[in-house]
Amino acid sequence: MMAAVRLQDSDDELRLSLPSGWLEAHPRRAELLEQESHYQSHVHWLLTIA
Repeated sequence: MMAAVRLQDSDDELRLSLPSGWLEAHPRRAELLEQESHYQSHVHWLLTIA
């Protein structure tokens, strides 16, 4: 079963919502998401991961 993931957008912001504990359970993917957040900031898109 796939965990509930939600992506919301508003103007120049993206918000990625993940299930509680998902980032801790998937440290490599968490690192890649953090890197993507950094990349997005270069094009003025705020990517928030929660």
